[in-house]
Amino acid sequence: MSQIDQHDEQPATQGAPAENEGVRAMPASEVARRRAQLAHKQVEDLTAELAGAREQAEQSSRELARLRGERELMHKLAAAGATDLEAAVLLAQSRMADKTPQDADAVVEQLRRDRPWLFAGPAVTPRGTAGPRHRARPANPAERAAQRAAATGRRADVHEYLRLSRPVY
Repeated sequence: MSQIDQHDEQPATQGAPAENEGVRAMPASEVARRRAQLAHKQVEDLTAELAGAREQAEQSSRELARLRGERELMHKLAAAGATDLEAAVLLAQSRMADKTPQDADAVVEQLRRDRPWLFAGPAVTPRGTAGPRHRARPANPAERAAQRAAATGRRADVHEYLRLSRPVY
């Protein structure tokens, strides 16, 4: 039930039965006062727990914002062609922390001018790759027979395809 003992919760009665001889009777006002103290203590505990949870949520939010900024900076440095990404990130973060808050693009450009050896040149993004070459004719006789059977629909062509695609033991 609560932290108050069972015998403490019983108000004083006038004709106490013999079975409750060891139980100390307490006035109803005292029981109500103890219950109010217990409720007040529970409210204080819950308030402290809520404050701790809010502080933890705020700290997590700050950490998330820091990680998002770091990820954005890494992407921009990689797009700019940074060869040593870790060193470039550390230098960019130190520059962003030293001065007034700067845009990540401005920091990357400044780093590119001041430390050109960190960059390999403009980032080369791969262009579209060549697709597979279409063969004029299938090299496999079974494939040729399958195409012929699909195109004509004749029973003889279907039979020829089935014969060619059958495994040989």
